This record gives sequence, C-alpha cells and structure tokens, in this order.
Amino acid sequence: MKAASKIELQHIFKYDGDYTKTFDFKATDHYDPMNNYLMAQLCGLVYDTEEEISLQVNKWNKKTPSLKLKLTIEDIDSNRFMVVSNDIFLIVVFRGTQNMKNWLSDFDIALVPFQNNQDLLVHQGFYQSVLDMGSKLEKIVSNHQKNNQKIYLTGHSLGAAQAILTAFVYSELETFANVYTFGEPKIGDWGLTKHFNLHLNSSPPSNLSKIYRNINNMDPVPYVPVFYGLRFYYHEGLFYLFAPTIGAKYVIETTGDLGSERAIDLPQRELLGWNPIHHAIGDYIENAAANKQNNVFLNRKRIVEH
Repeated sequence: MKAASKIELQHIFKYDGDYTKTFDFKATDHYDPMNNYLMAQLCGLVYDTEEEISLQVNKWNKKTPSLKLKLTIEDIDSNRFMVVSNDIFLIVVFRGTQNMKNWLSDFDIALVPFQNNQDLLVHQGFYQSVLDMGSKLEKIVSNHQKNNQKIYLTGHSLGAAQAILTAFVYSELETFANVYTFGEPKIGDWGLTKHFNLHLNSSPPSNLSKIYRNINNMDPVPYVPVFYGLRFYYHEGLFYLFAPTIGAKYVIETTGDLGSERAIDLPQRELLGWNPIHHAIGDYIENAAANKQNNVFLNRKRIVEH
C-alpha cells in the first residue's frame, strides 16, 4: 500500500493501494471491524474506472465462488454510486468529490428545508445531489433486492454525506442495517441532526449503532461547514471512530447528546495541524486496515468526552 505522504495532491481522493484477496463481509446489525475495512475499500474502489471496478469484483468472486457478488455502477451527471450485492447483503457505495460539479456541490452550503420541513435544514448541495440520483438509485436497488437482503450504505467525503442523507430520503433504503462513513462533512442544522439521531441508536456509544463515522486526525473536512447565516452545522450520530495517527488504533470520541446543542465543533488541538492530505481515502483505508481485528467497542481503553 502506498504511503499517504506519497499520494499526489491532485489525486488525493483516489486509492492506489491493494485490495483484499477475499471479501469477507458479514451481514450483521452491529459494528464489525472487518466490515468497516471492507467498506473503506469499496469507497476507494468506487473512484476507479468501471473496468477496474468490475475487474476487482470479479477477482473477489473468483477467489470465493460462493460469494456471487452482483455489481451495478451508475454515473448520473457529476455523481456516481455503485451497488454490490448477493443473496445476503446489499451495499450502496457513493463516490466522493471527483470533479468541478462535485466541488460546487460541496460549497453550496445554503441550508434548505429537508423534505419540505422548515424545522429540518440540510446542506443544499449535498441534498440536491441525492435528489438527482433518486429514480435511478431506487430502480437499481430494487433490481438488486430480490432476497430481502440486509442493506448497508457507505461513502467517503461528499459520498459520505450522500450515504447518510439517502438513508432518510428513499423508502427502499429506510430499513438499512448500518451506514459507514469516512471523512464525512457536516450535513445540516441542529433540527436535522437531532431528528436523524432519534433513528440511529448512537447513544451511548455502542456496537449496535446504525451509524459509524470514521475521522482521521488532522482531516479538516469533518469539521466543515461551520455555519450558514445564523445557524450552525452539526453531525448526525453522537460519537465517531477517531484515528489519532495513520495506522493507529481507533478511540471513540463523543459529540454530545440528544438534548445538548453545541455551538461550534472545532477541536483546538487540530486547528493548526489540519492538512487536506489526511482526507485521502487511502489514509482511511490504511486506518481501517490497522483496526480490522480491533473491535473498539469491546476493546476500548477510553472514551473521550468533549
């Protein structure tokens, strides 16, 4: 695997390392460290060409014939998602920022009503990108879901925001088992995230949560946007998996509770050290690999309270 420091800035989101020889995904409702690692790999794979993606999925199928993975890749305007499934699980993977239109979505930080609810305000760019994928996403998920499989969602960067928002937008996905995100930016105001949290079972920190948010130390993206107008932005979920350095064991950090609205989420220890290179999907994969046998919820030494 290439060191993160060698990833060229213009290719910060592309993964140039190796993938696992087998795809040992477990259809479970609780946190699984190997699932987290495989989700991170899928988030790297979705940046590749369709040919490269198909080749890798075929390698997994060849190595484990009983796996029988089915793959669909869909590009809609500037966005991409792919669905990987078999008779047991269905995984929807959203690609992160890849082009100028994606960047425009990232910076379109106006807060607008979520599903016409003025009390739930969402990042306009992220929300619109999810709506743009709607009919195709619903159709493809429906085509894959022939056996009442467990549903999982994942994404990196912009794709992380799309993953969690999609879970609350489309009825085909509302029974999702887990969402795993990597380098996720903030998605909405306090009303929206509090509404999401009521359905995510994320407090207290538990391996039974429906959301597992991965953050690398010094990655600035998870702390933005900060505010729009007079409203602050927040994260869904009441904890996250934090990698203090590249290749380190995860610790669990808390973001608050259902009844506590915090004005600003900008850790002072990181402000001077932020570096976009730590947002690279390669770094997230490397950290997930270092923890693929570490169930942080069962083996944790500490939970950091802010």
